[in-house]
Amino acid sequence: MTRLLPRLVTVLMPLLAATVLGTAALTGASSGQARAAPASTAVVSRYCYNWDFLNNTGQDATDLHIRLKGIRIVGEVYTGALNPFGSPDATSGYVAAADVYNLNFSGGVVSSSGMAHIGICTDSPALLLDITSGLPPFYWTMGGQPIPPAPLAFGLMWDWQSRRHLRLTLHNSQQVTVTLTSLNLLAPGEPLGLDDLNPDTVSTLPLATMLIEDIETLPPLSDSFFDVFFDLAGATGQPGHAQLLGPLHPYVLAATGEAQDDAGNTFQLFSQTLSPPINLYLPLVLRQ
Repeated sequence: MTRLLPRLVTVLMPLLAATVLGTAALTGASSGQARAAPASTAVVSRYCYNWDFLNNTGQDATDLHIRLKGIRIVGEVYTGALNPFGSPDATSGYVAAADVYNLNFSGGVVSSSGMAHIGICTDSPALLLDITSGLPPFYWTMGGQPIPPAPLAFGLMWDWQSRRHLRLTLHNSQQVTVTLTSLNLLAPGEPLGLDDLNPDTVSTLPLATMLIEDIETLPPLSDSFFDVFFDLAGATGQPGHAQLLGPLHPYVLAATGEAQDDAGNTFQLFSQTLSPPINLYLPLVLRQ
């Protein structure tokens, strides 16, 4: 028995080190490079979320306000060319009493019918708009005055039931019926930086599975659930089934939709997660 323990440690320590390193990569900030770096060198956040949405107010907007529920820390914000505002302003931050993160952008201009691209990375598997305060969770302003209608957006929850079962929940947190026109899970070969979660890059990614085959309606203030089941061989062409690609593999959800009563009011959501690491348990050797 005394000879067995050193041999077990020799065999298992490299596996344990690989698992620890992989887990550590989940909590870092995104590389933010224009091209995705290899997984071996990039430090990528576990959860990143990007929105593309239209200014459908009929006039220019100078500010954007987003109230996020349950998020305490925003690790990175997209400030590239597609974001007309740059960094969040000084009024942004977490409000503990309300459990709300205010993400406020100002000092830019989004012209009427113009598109804005906002992206963040966090350690939270859920990105939800706050609807508990009575304040708008997502709205434009011009000179401090709100401009309706609000941009289309919905929340998302990544819920890994197991390594082979992913449940996705879309939260329509607005008083608008949304027509979901596509919902796909994609499988990049390596993690993407926050700058790469955009339509041009996402459109080139391999498809893991389609989650809807036809348009789907999301009623106001409702949740919709979508399950993905992973297996070793994969299930090509079968909606909701994908090939199991191993631990810490990146997956990107791409969703597009529009307001049911206004097809010109559109949005896109791109979000990345990493699949769970393998839990490794060292055997406990007891001497009698």
